[in-house]
Formats: sequence, C-alpha cells, structure tokens
Amino acid sequence: MRVMLIVLAVWATACAAQAMPKPAVPPPIQVSPLPPGSATRPITLTRAIITMKDGEIWQHLNNGICALGPLESRWNAGSTELKIGRFQSVFDEEKKRYSFSSGSENLFEDGPSDGLQVGLNITEIKSYLCERLVDYSATTLIRAEWQVFDPLKREVLARISTSGGVDRAFKSAGIEDHAVMEAFRENVRLLLADQGFRNIVLASGDATSAVAGPAKTPITLAISKPADRPIGEAPGSVVAIFTGSGFGSGFLVSDDGYLLTNQHVVGAAASVRLRWSDGLESTGEVVRVDKRRDVALIKTSPRAGRQPLDLRRGTPGVGEAVFAIGTPLDPSLQNTVTKGIVSANRILDGFAFIQSDVTVDHGNSGGPLLDDKGRVVAITVSKIAPDDGQRGLNLFIPIGDALDFLALKTGP
Repeated sequence: MRVMLIVLAVWATACAAQAMPKPAVPPPIQVSPLPPGSATRPITLTRAIITMKDGEIWQHLNNGICALGPLESRWNAGSTELKIGRFQSVFDEEKKRYSFSSGSENLFEDGPSDGLQVGLNITEIKSYLCERLVDYSATTLIRAEWQVFDPLKREVLARISTSGGVDRAFKSAGIEDHAVMEAFRENVRLLLADQGFRNIVLASGDATSAVAGPAKTPITLAISKPADRPIGEAPGSVVAIFTGSGFGSGFLVSDDGYLLTNQHVVGAAASVRLRWSDGLESTGEVVRVDKRRDVALIKTSPRAGRQPLDLRRGTPGVGEAVFAIGTPLDPSLQNTVTKGIVSANRILDGFAFIQSDVTVDHGNSGGPLLDDKGRVVAITVSKIAPDDGQRGLNLFIPIGDALDFLALKTGP
C-alpha cells in the first residue's frame, strides 16, 4: 500500500518537475475574416520543411513514470521535407474559415488557375507535454518563416515570420502530433492576420468588379481588313497563356495587341504571361472579363508581323468544317491544329454554344475555332463528360457573344 502511494505521489508531481521552463506561448490571435465579396488571388500551401539544428531539444515529455525528470527528444534529422498533406488540410481549413479564396471557377475541373504559392519553413519547435492518469496537457510553440511566391512573376513577394502555439489540456493520450498540428494552425492564423499578406492576396483585385455588367464602356478593336488566310498561318496569331501553375490559350483580335481568351483561363490575375508561336514571351494585362459568358480580354504590346485573326459573326452551319488551335495538355504542344465539323448549335443554361467533334483538351481553353477561310467563329470553352470515355463532344462560345459580353466593337 505504501509503495502504491509513493508511485501515485510521483505520478501526481511529475508534471511539475520539468527540467526546463515551458516556452512562452503568446495569446491566440484573433483573425478578422475578409469582408464579404472580397476578391482574392487563390493561395495554396505547396511546400513545408523543418530546418532545426541537429541535437536541439524540441520535446519534453512527463508521463508520470520517470521520477528523475522528463524524457527529452532531440532533433537529429537536419533539414527535412515534410509530407504536405496534413499541413495542407489545416491550411485550407483556416483559409476557408476566414473567407480567403480557394480558387476560381473552371469548367475544366483540373484546368488552368491563377494563384499564389506559399512555402513553410519551421525553424523551431518547443513542445512540453504532460500525461498523467486521465489528464493530458501540452504547451507547444512553433516559430515559422513563410514565403509567398508568385509563379507568374517568378519571384518571392514576401517573407513573413510568425511565432505561435497552444497551451491547453487535451482529451486523450498521444498528444504529441495533436499539439504540433494545433501550434501550426495558430501560425496559419497569424499568417492570415498579417496585413502585408492580406494586401498581397487582395492586390490583384477582381477584374469583373470593375468591368462586368451592363455599364461597360465600348472598346473598338483596331482591325485592318485582312484577306482570307490559310489555316497554316493562323497559329502565328495564337498564344499560350500562363497563369500561375496553369496554362491555356488565346488569340490576337486587333492590330494594337488585344487578345481574347476564357475568363477561367485568366482567373483572378491582373496580368498573365504570353508565349507566341516563335517562343517569344511577353506580358499581357487583363483589362476586361465577364464570368457569365466565361470570356476575357487581354492587352499586350503589338508585334510586328503578327496579324489579328478575322472574326466571323453568325452561326456556322451543321456539317461545316472547322479548325481548333491551342495548347492541349502540355506547353510543348503549343499551336496544335485539329480539324472537325460543326455538330450542332445549342442553347444550354440560356447561352448559345457551338458543338463540334474537333479534338480539344485541357489547355485548349480560350483558343480559337476557325472556319476554312481562317476566320474565328468561336472560342474553345469545355468538353461534355470528358472523363466517361466519350470523345468529340466539345462546346465553343460563338465569337459574336464574346464581343457583345465584353462590349467590343469591330468597326465604326
């Protein structure tokens, strides 16, 4: 009986007999959600590493058994790449909680999107754990350095340091992982509350807020009247469009550098990277979009020798030959030309579409559909049931609709 009392006494006092003081954990941060309707660039946690020094004590465990002092864990893994899955889940939960954008809508579910990439470097973990009978507690501090990377500009926009953690009881044993993930969650909140980070995420704004709707000011496209052009020359007026980690297609519609594409290709980007058929790259500004019709207008510097494609309003006839140009599946396949016929003219959800069996795939979005005289009749937008084995069921936005929804004029 006396031995049992001694054991219980040791168990009860073990948590107070720590060899080192607990880390000082700041009070939990209070994060203000972004205002309703805020337009943000999508943000994704893409990498997480730990760069603590070998031999550094990072965890102290009092389990009520070791009367000589806490069990200590030392870091001996050097710089370590972490499996991103669990960290991404916590990051996405907090991002959603505080109304940060999770991405732009896209008719191709895995198609192009614009966004910022976030990297995490954990420079310090101090975790003090106590387990006795049915009581479990943790005081865990994480210091982190975040990098915000813009893939379009190919530069790190910000480096932000955070330091936060948890100091509370838990309901079950095995609290080591729970404590670390909750301390990480607090660092995510610190990042989302950082005004510099919020400014970056909000910096691009939403192109639709300024130009969508009935109040658009008409833009007249400067177009020299071209003669009929062979299809073989048309790829010179088609570009690959890069937005973050994704890509799509677009095409030149004016002498002064206007291009058309899909809204879901540009996403929330204010500017995009363009690559021409000869490999030359330039930057384009997204000047107008309409999400309703999934169309966008880009302005870039005009290029000598690059003629705009002629535009053909009106509905092409069923059975008429058509050609699609774009960048399907991979940037190395830029300027792929495929041929098909007009299969039908349809009304879906109140909008007109041209249906064709011409072959298109992810990356063709925003590219032109041309008739046999090289005139644009429509813009590639989506596939019908792309993953069920069906092929040749593709939809295109009539070029007249694209012009009307973006308030573009082609003449006086």
